[in-house]
Amino acid sequence: MKILGFIPARGGSKGIPKKNIIPFKGKPLIYYTLRLVKKLNKSVYPFVSSDDQKIINYCNSQNITTVYKRPKKYSKDSSLIIDSVNHSLKWLYKNKNLKFDIVLLLQPTSPKRNFNEFKRAIQFFKKNKLESLVGVSKMKEHPNECIELKKNKKWKFLASNQRKVQRQKYNNNYYFLDGSLYMATTKFLKKNKSFVKENYTFLFKLNNEFSVDIDNKIDLKVLNAIY
Repeated sequence: MKILGFIPARGGSKGIPKKNIIPFKGKPLIYYTLRLVKKLNKSVYPFVSSDDQKIINYCNSQNITTVYKRPKKYSKDSSLIIDSVNHSLKWLYKNKNLKFDIVLLLQPTSPKRNFNEFKRAIQFFKKNKLESLVGVSKMKEHPNECIELKKNKKWKFLASNQRKVQRQKYNNNYYFLDGSLYMATTKFLKKNKSFVKENYTFLFKLNNEFSVDIDNKIDLKVLNAIY
């Protein structure tokens, strides 16, 4: 089964300009994702989808060669990653005669990944003939303590808060999609137009003590402080 290692790295970003190449621990942020996909070696075909020539040039310098440039209509803040994935799959077939069975989405905004976990996830996906898998990490904020602010200063709990119990006795079965790992077959993506389908996608539990998906400058400061 052929796996496309899809790395979305557009140049624009509201939270952090040129986010994908902003320095983190002395290297551009995207470096850590490129390093991971190279370690996966021949099991994954690395492909960078970017509209920014500076990002493309950097990836080429790291031996992730591409002449592909993402069209502007797929590079807006409102653009969906799934549209970029589909365009890239068509481009690869048309220009390189390459077809893929699975897409592994690797967002540069999750630089701290465990290589062995990813290798295990890929093997698990293949062995169990899955159609969709997503990495999840344990929630630190319990839903019973999360609040939605409404108009006129009104608010409500996100989850039922009928019983007051000690935090240690809370149900510990809450997870969130941490953004670091998505896998799906191309057939699944074509049918569902998404990597995730509720009550269907397999949840692959990651051992992330600190999971940060860098979206703004505060996230970057937090990650630098942790590591």
